[in-house]
Amino acid sequence: MIRIVTAARLREFRESATRARARTAEVQRLADVALVRHIHQVWELTARAEKAETATSNARWDVDLAQAEAALLREELEAVRRDGRSLVLLVHYGVPHSIHRGREAAEAYAATLGVDRHGWGPLTDRPAREVAWRILGFTAKEGSNDYLAA
Repeated sequence: MIRIVTAARLREFRESATRARARTAEVQRLADVALVRHIHQVWELTARAEKAETATSNARWDVDLAQAEAALLREELEAVRRDGRSLVLLVHYGVPHSIHRGREAAEAYAATLGVDRHGWGPLTDRPAREVAWRILGFTAKEGSNDYLAA
């Protein structure tokens, strides 16, 4: 079958093709914008994931270090308990800060933190959280991981 195309029909084809090209260009532009947005989001998520992995790795390192330090302290406490020596706990505003072999060692350590070496006085009835630094004697409770104030 032979079809004769008129000038009007040819003009319609051209206009339709022009509209299709314009629509194709618009869809391509929107696709490019979406791709750039997606790449930017992937970049940000990757950076956040790497930051989280680094933080996790650092936290694991800190936990391992703390566990090793705790094991050493447990061994030292056990040795002190076996030898019958006493230990003291250095407390900062009611929070345990460090354990020392004696009062003198605790005072010397506190001095490295800026505490007056000769500013220690007798214990008061003030709550521990109100006192900057306090030294408390303690002993290990036999057969457990509990400790008693001396």
